[in-house]
Amino acid sequence: MPLVPISLQPGLYKNGTAYGGKLRWADSNLVRWKDGSIRVVGGWERRKNSAGENIPALYNNAAIEAPRNIFAWTDNSGARHIVVGTNRDLYYINSSGAKSTITPAGFTPASRDSGLAVGYGTFSYGLSSYGTPRTFSGAIPTPVASWDFAAWGEKLLAQFRGDGKLYEWTVGTAAALAISTSPDGMQDFLVTDERIVMGIGNETDPRIVQWSASEDNTNWTPAVTNQAGSLTLAGTGPLLAITQIMNELLVISQNEVYAGRYLGPPYIYGFDRVGDNNGLLSPTSLVTTARFAMWAGDRNFWMYDGSLHKLESDIIDFFHNDISDTEYSKTYGFALRGFNEVWWLYQSKSSTTGEPDAYVCYDFSANHWTKGKLPRGVGIDNAALAYPLLITADGLLYNHELPGTAITDGVIPYCETGPIELGQGDRQAFIDYLYPDEAVAGNVTLTIKTQDMPNLSETDYGPYTLTGPTPVRARGRQFALRFEGRAAGWQIGTMRANVKTGGIR
Repeated sequence: MPLVPISLQPGLYKNGTAYGGKLRWADSNLVRWKDGSIRVVGGWERRKNSAGENIPALYNNAAIEAPRNIFAWTDNSGARHIVVGTNRDLYYINSSGAKSTITPAGFTPASRDSGLAVGYGTFSYGLSSYGTPRTFSGAIPTPVASWDFAAWGEKLLAQFRGDGKLYEWTVGTAAALAISTSPDGMQDFLVTDERIVMGIGNETDPRIVQWSASEDNTNWTPAVTNQAGSLTLAGTGPLLAITQIMNELLVISQNEVYAGRYLGPPYIYGFDRVGDNNGLLSPTSLVTTARFAMWAGDRNFWMYDGSLHKLESDIIDFFHNDISDTEYSKTYGFALRGFNEVWWLYQSKSSTTGEPDAYVCYDFSANHWTKGKLPRGVGIDNAALAYPLLITADGLLYNHELPGTAITDGVIPYCETGPIELGQGDRQAFIDYLYPDEAVAGNVTLTIKTQDMPNLSETDYGPYTLTGPTPVRARGRQFALRFEGRAAGWQIGTMRANVKTGGIR
C-alpha cells in the first residue's frame, strides 16, 4: 500500500466522545499550530534584575496569598514599571528589577480563595426553614477579590474588588493613596479617551455606571460646569467588568452585555444592551485587544468587535468539565501579541496548589483551540515588556516564549491524535514505517496507541525516536499517534506512514 499522509485539521477537538473526534487532534500540552505545523511553545526562565539575579518571590506565604492581576507601562522617559496585585498586597517592580510594596495604608486583605454564599435564598430548595437565613454554606461560590489597573498619565490608578476603593500611586512614593471622593464599592473601572474615570457598581447599586469630571479623578459630583455623571443600566445581576474597544465602551454584567459611547453634554455617555445570557465567568477572564474583547462565560466563550459573537469552541466540553466548580473566579485571560492567541489560565479540579494550573488557548487568526497544563496565576504581554510575563502561585516572575529555551519542568509538551482508521474501521491496520519531516529529527518521540474497538483497552507501541524514516511495529483497527519532547523548537509537519491493511475480524 502507498504511504499514507497524516495531516489533520489544526487545533483540538475535545467535545463529545473520543471516537467522535476521529481524524482530529485530541489532546495537547504546550504546543501550538502555526503555518501548517505543530510547534512547541517557547520556554521560560525566572525574570532577572539588572544584576542578573532572579527577582525574589513577591511574598512568602503562598497558602494565604496569590497574584490576582498584573499591569505594565512605560513613563515619558521610557522607564518600565510593573505592578502586581494580590489578595493581600500591591507590589511594584522597577526597571532594574527591584521589588517594593506599595500597598495603601489601611488596606483590608481578602481571602485567597472563594467562599460559599450563606444567608437567605442559598442552597437547595426545601432545605432549612422558609424565611430564615441559611446557617450552613450554600452552593454558590463568592468570587475572589482581584484588582484592575489603568495609567493616569504617568501615574497608576488601581481598584481592588475586595473593598471597592479606587487608589492612585505616583512612581517614587511609598504607597498608593485612596481617592477618598471616588464612589465606594466599585467593581471595575477604566480611563476613557475623554480623560474621564468611569467605574461600575457601588455599595448601594450594583448596576450603576458612574464617571468623574474630565481630567479630574477626584470630582464625581455632577454639575453644569463638569461632565461627571451616572446612570443605572436595566437588567439583572451585578455589573462585573468594563473595557474599551476603539471608540466603544463595553460593560458586562452577570447576564448581559452593554455597548456605550461618548455623547457629549448633556448626557455625556449612553449605553445600549447588545446581548443577554452572555455574562462573565470572572471579571479577570475579560481580554481586550485593540480590535476586540473576548471572555469566558458560564457555558460559552464570547467575542465583541462591534457586534457580539459566540465563539464556537471545539474544547468547551473539556473546559467546563475540567475547571474547578468553586474557583472559576480565579480564571485569568490575556493575549499573546506575537502569536494571535488569547490564553485563559484557570484552576482545574485536579490542582494541587489551590490555584490556576491549566490553560485553554484560542488562536483567533486561524480559529482553533489548544489546552495544557501550566501553573501560572496571571500573565501579561504588552509593549512595555520584551517577553510575556507570567507569575506563579508562589509569587515567582517568569519571562515566557523565549526562543531556543527548552521546557525542562512541568508536564512534558505533547500532542496526540484522535482515532485514525482505514475505511470504516473494519480492517486491521499494520504500520511498519513512519516518515517524519526533518524538523523533528532527534527532538521528538512517538508512541502509537492502537485499539480494536473504541471501548476496548489500548495497546501502546514505542516510544520511538524520530530521526528519519523510523521502523515501527503496530497493529489495530484504529490507532492514535502521540508526539512529545522537551527540546526547544521542535516541530511536526505532515507525517507519512507505511500502512498495510489486514483482514476483517
